[in-house]
Amino acid sequence: MVTYQYVCDQDGLTEVNRPMGTAPRWTPCPECSQPARRSFTGPMVAHGDQHARRLIESTAATSDRPDVVTAIPPTGGMARRRSAAPHRLLNKLPRP
Repeated sequence: MVTYQYVCDQDGLTEVNRPMGTAPRWTPCPECSQPARRSFTGPMVAHGDQHARRLIESTAATSDRPDVVTAIPPTGGMARRRSAAPHRLLNKLPRP
């Protein structure tokens, strides 16, 4: 949900929560029911849950100063897999 701001000539600023992209140019004022025009402002979108906020903050914190890698990461004991032996019928295919 996004918070949109509308300005009523009599009652001033009012905020309305709607799905993104569904805000009309005019909406009735909740106080006087007169049309209130939409005021274009910066987006006021909620950042979601706590995990999403931490991810956004950590990404922003490292955007201008990335971590420096000083060594090759360990393999973690992962052995290299052998590829499967080719099927014997593949030898009968025409070659370029």
